Amino acid sequence: MDKTDAKIAMEELTMMLIYLSHFTEQDRFANKDDKYAWKGYNFDVLNKLDEKDYIRQGSHRAKSMYITKEDRVFFSVEIEKVLNSIHVSGTGLELMPKLNPGKSVVRLAVKKKNAGDDDNDDEDAETNVPFQIAYAVSIHKAQGLEYNSVKIVITKEVDEMITHNIFYTAITRARENLKVYWTPESQKKILDSFINDETSYDAKIFSARTGLKIIKKRVV
Repeated sequence: MDKTDAKIAMEELTMMLIYLSHFTEQDRFANKDDKYAWKGYNFDVLNKLDEKDYIRQGSHRAKSMYITKEDRVFFSVEIEKVLNSIHVSGTGLELMPKLNPGKSVVRLAVKKKNAGDDDNDDEDAETNVPFQIAYAVSIHKAQGLEYNSVKIVITKEVDEMITHNIFYTAITRARENLKVYWTPESQKKILDSFINDETSYDAKIFSARTGLKIIKKRVV
């Protein structure tokens, strides 16, 4: 199990408790969607959360604080490279304490959006969460199954294993939307490996699935 920095863990735990104990102002001039919480936590942790703009403490005399950015999702990612503040300056990334030597941890924030199988990549980049919960199965296990949207990930470690039949099985799992994630090198290697031999069986299957007619063209 990966270790979590104690200070980061304390901040995240405090933020969770703050959110779970939040309340809304009943004043008629207050926004009903604004969330507040009582100041009953470690001052150093609250100051750190204030610096990161997770909360706004306002006056030191105030007994409550305003919760900000509850419409955002935060991700901490470990990178196989040593970074410093100059590297992340102006990128929107926050450099976090290191967990392992020779690596760096950065944190990024994106706006929340409604869950769903959305294939629109043209939205504001701030609303595109770089990670999405999804079901992943191997191509072999996916035989006989169909999905409205399918994403195929082919890495260089497995591109030599992708035969014509395997690739055909993979891409025909999609009813509506299909995306293939591979490098240009893997794409060329896989497509170049396909042999144009007897394809009548595949053509019949494709015709049955799509309703297209097979036209036999004689090559002279």
